[in-house]
Amino acid sequence: MRTALAALRILILATFASAVQDRPMPLSIADGRNAPPPGAPVVVVTVRFSAAVSGPVEVVRLDRAALTRRWHLAEIARTMADDGRIDVRGPAAVETLLLVRQSGRPGYLLDGPFRWPVQPATYHVSGGWRRTIRGRTLQAGSGTPQWVNASEEAPRDAWPACEWITDRDWECVGVPLKEAGIVLSEAPARLSYFEPTGAVDESGVETAACRTAAWGRLLVIGFAGGAPAGGATPPAVVPRRMQAPRARPQSVRLGAELDTRVTVDRLSPRIFWVTATQPVEDGWVELMAGGRAPVRLDTREVAAAPSSVPLRIDLEPAARLAGTVSAGRGVVVKGADVLLYRFVTDTGRAEKRPPKRILLAETRSGDEGEFRFENLAVERYELVAMHTAYGRVERVVDPDGQEIDLTLQRPSYAIGRVLRDGVVTPGVQVSVLPDLAAYAASEDVTEFLGGETTTGDDGRFSVALAPRGAMEVRVGDAQVGMRRFQLGAAETLARVVDLGTIDLSPPPAVTLVLEGAEGCDLLLTGPSGRPGMAVVRARRIGPAMFDARVPEPGRWSIVAACGRQERSVVPAFIDVPAAGPDMSVRLSWPLNGSVERDMKRSNEGYRSCSAPSAFVRKFLAAMLASSAESAATSAPSHPEPARPELVGR
Repeated sequence: MRTALAALRILILATFASAVQDRPMPLSIADGRNAPPPGAPVVVVTVRFSAAVSGPVEVVRLDRAALTRRWHLAEIARTMADDGRIDVRGPAAVETLLLVRQSGRPGYLLDGPFRWPVQPATYHVSGGWRRTIRGRTLQAGSGTPQWVNASEEAPRDAWPACEWITDRDWECVGVPLKEAGIVLSEAPARLSYFEPTGAVDESGVETAACRTAAWGRLLVIGFAGGAPAGGATPPAVVPRRMQAPRARPQSVRLGAELDTRVTVDRLSPRIFWVTATQPVEDGWVELMAGGRAPVRLDTREVAAAPSSVPLRIDLEPAARLAGTVSAGRGVVVKGADVLLYRFVTDTGRAEKRPPKRILLAETRSGDEGEFRFENLAVERYELVAMHTAYGRVERVVDPDGQEIDLTLQRPSYAIGRVLRDGVVTPGVQVSVLPDLAAYAASEDVTEFLGGETTTGDDGRFSVALAPRGAMEVRVGDAQVGMRRFQLGAAETLARVVDLGTIDLSPPPAVTLVLEGAEGCDLLLTGPSGRPGMAVVRARRIGPAMFDARVPEPGRWSIVAACGRQERSVVPAFIDVPAAGPDMSVRLSWPLNGSVERDMKRSNEGYRSCSAPSAFVRKFLAAMLASSAESAATSAPSHPEPARPELVGR
C-alpha cells in the first residue's frame, strides 16, 4: 500500500513538473547563480501557509549576495503540500526569497527576504496570494514607480516592491492578488499612471498600459454608520461643471453638464481613479450612492493634493424634501412642475445680484398635489413650482423633515374667443411666449414663462400670463392658422386682459413662380422676428408654379431646397398681409446661381463660378431690398387647394 502511494505521489509530481517547467518567473532575476559560502550547512526549513495550499506545489528559492539588488535563481523544487506545509532545504546564512506557486492557479505566495537559518526552523507565510504588475512608460526619465491602493494600514512586509527593470520598463512585485489600485510614476510637469488590465496569467503577471495626465487622485468611498444593505445602488463618481446658456451669461438659473475634461475610472465598487489631461479651474466631482447624501468636491481641491495620497470620503445618510402644491384655500394642484435648485457659493458675486442656482432635479405634483425629492445633502435649497393655470411660486427651504406647502401665486389672465370663417373653433392651442429681447436679457427665465391652454367647446379660453416682462399671446398653430397679440410688461397689465373675438381665417394664398425649378422645392420660414417660427413647404401646382399657404401674416423668407442643397432665390422675403386678395410672386435665381446652373448644363466640367462684380453685387442688393409687394400681382380666384405640408416648427 505504501509503495502504491509513493508511486502515485511520484507520478503526480512528474506530471506537475512537466506542466510548470516552462513557466516564466513573475519577477526579474539576474543571470547566473550565487555560489553558497564554503562549508555552509544545508538546513531544512518548514514553511506553513495561512492561505489554503494543498497538493503539488513549485517552490522557487532565490538568493542574492550582500550589497546587491537583483535576485538569482538558486533552486526550483517540486513537492507536495501536506496539511498546509512544505519542507525546503537551503544553505545557512544566505539572504533568501521563497516563491511558491501551483499549476492552474494564477498568482504566487511570497516569504522573505530573510537569512536562511543555521538550524532547522518553522516559518509562517501570513500573506495571501500575490501578483506582479508590469508596464512600460512612454518615455524614459519618469519618477520612481509606486503602487497606490486604498488601504489605510501600513504594509506588514516589504511587498509590494516596485522598481525599474530598464530605463522604460518597470515591475511591481508582491501586489495582493485581488487588491485594487493604480501604479504611478511622477516626473516634473508629467504624471504617468498605469491601470491594471485585471487579467493575471498563470505565471502571476498582469500588464498595465501607460497613460499620462496633468494630475490624478484616488477616491475611496465609505459609508458613515456602515455599508448599506444588499441591493442598494452602488456608489458613483461623476465630474460636472456649470452649464450657463451662451445667449444669457447673466442668468442665475443654471444647469449642470458632464465635465468631459475629467476622466473617472472605476477600479473596484468603491475605489475610483480621477484624472485630467489639463488643469481644471472650475467644476466639481460628485460622489453619490443610493440612500446617501451626495458630496461635491471642488475639482481644484481634488487635484491639489499629491497623487499618491488617496482621498477617503464617507457618505452620510441622505435627507429628503417633500410637500404639496396648492392654489390656496385647500385646493391642491395636480401636474405642477416642481424644480429643485441648490445655491452656488460665489465669493466674487456683487451683493445686489441674486445668487446663482443649479438645477438638481424636477418632478410633477401627483393627484393630491404631492411631490418628493430623495437622496439630498443637508444644505439650503430653492423650490420653484409652476402651473400653466394656477401661477408660480418660489421658496427657500432646508431639508428638516417637515412637509412643505407651496401655495401658487395667482397670475394675470388673458381671455378671448376664437372663430374661423365665422364659426366657433374648439381645441385651438393658446400659448404665452416671452418677448425675445426681455427673455435674452433676463437673469431668471422662469419669471418670464406663461401658461398654455386650448379653447373650449364654445371657442373661449383663459390663459395665465407670465409674472414678469413683456410677452406675446399666440393663438392657433400652423394647421388652423395663427394670430399673435403683443402685450406690455406684466407689471402694467390688468388682472384680466380681454383679447376679444379672434378670427383665424387664413391669410391670402400665395402663388410662387420660379423658372428652372425642376427637382427643387420651395420652403418658407417665418414670420421673421417672432418666437416659434414655422417652416412650410409650398405645394407644386405646375412646372414652375407653387402654392404656399402660410399660417399667419408677416414676413416670410424663401429658399429653394434642391436635393440636399439649399439655394437662394430673389426676392428672399415676402410680406403676407392678414387679409386681401390672393397674391402671386415671381421669383428668380440670383445671377451667380443662374450662371452656375447654365455652366453645369453645358457639361463643360465647371463646378463653380467666379465671384460677381461690384456692379452685380450692387444690383443684387437692390433687388433683395425691394419690397415684395412691388413684385406681387393679383391672381384670379380659384378653388382652394389642399393645405401645404408642415415640415417643421
